[in-house]
Amino acid sequence: MKEGNIMKRKLINIFSIIALVAVTMSLVSCYASKPGTLKQLVGTYELTKYTYSNTSQSTSDAEANDQIKQQGIKAYLVIKDDGTGYYAYKSDTVALRVEAIKIKYVYDEEETNKVKEISFTNGQETSSKDIPGCGYETLGLYFKLFKKTLNQSHPAVFNKKVSTSVTYTKVSSKSDLSYVEKKMGKLPDILAFELNGLTGNYLLSYDNQNLYEYYIISLDAQTMKASVNYRLRTSTENVKVENQTFTVEYKKGETENYLEIKIGEYTLIRRQGQNGQFVNVLDYKFSEYTNYYNKDSRSVSEIINSYN
Repeated sequence: MKEGNIMKRKLINIFSIIALVAVTMSLVSCYASKPGTLKQLVGTYELTKYTYSNTSQSTSDAEANDQIKQQGIKAYLVIKDDGTGYYAYKSDTVALRVEAIKIKYVYDEEETNKVKEISFTNGQETSSKDIPGCGYETLGLYFKLFKKTLNQSHPAVFNKKVSTSVTYTKVSSKSDLSYVEKKMGKLPDILAFELNGLTGNYLLSYDNQNLYEYYIISLDAQTMKASVNYRLRTSTENVKVENQTFTVEYKKGETENYLEIKIGEYTLIRRQGQNGQFVNVLDYKFSEYTNYYNKDSRSVSEIINSYN
């Protein structure tokens, strides 16, 4: 009887561990897997499935969850064999954009010559759940003889309300943008990977010397021009300096990589964080003090008015 209870407790513990592992796995992500070689992987993939459902909402109709149809989405993922590629996206509400991406290939433990998973990023500190290809995304390979797909699902389990699923289907062996241009028309200019998401307004959030009422740095990565708006705490004058050329240099450090931005005598640092994504903060270092600038979604006039 005593041995039976011990065995029962052991079985309960084993099943608890198995259940915990299963829950943990499902909370992260899952995908169907059938690995393929890097040569098979290289090419152009079309987003053929993107579903989004919220269990807290009454709608469960598959057509209502079909985001490609609902939002008029057209997207392509281009994969090269050198750890780089492109992501093209447009929808009814988002203008066509094409971004350089970085790709990581994860090889299978058993078939070591085959890739089982890829992860890619456009370098921006945003969630891939907002828009496919935005931020950081992981996809599993499911390669059959006549159909090759990349897929990923985030199920709704326990307290999680939202579930998403994406599938990309290989449509061309081209690893340049020729197929994408054929399908989407003339493509916009493509920035270097390190410049993705750099354009915008950056508001001084920490002033070591407490000199400024506000200080706004506006960067345009397309024109490589910057403007500055500021007001000293000792003055009521709003100062504006426009059309300043800035340069960038990507640097690899011992502990981290970063983008060095030079505007006149100023040197700003854009640090590269986890998974190759750049943080939405610029820091300015000069001698004994450091200033930090957070990216701000408001317009320059909206920011200034908030101080009046």
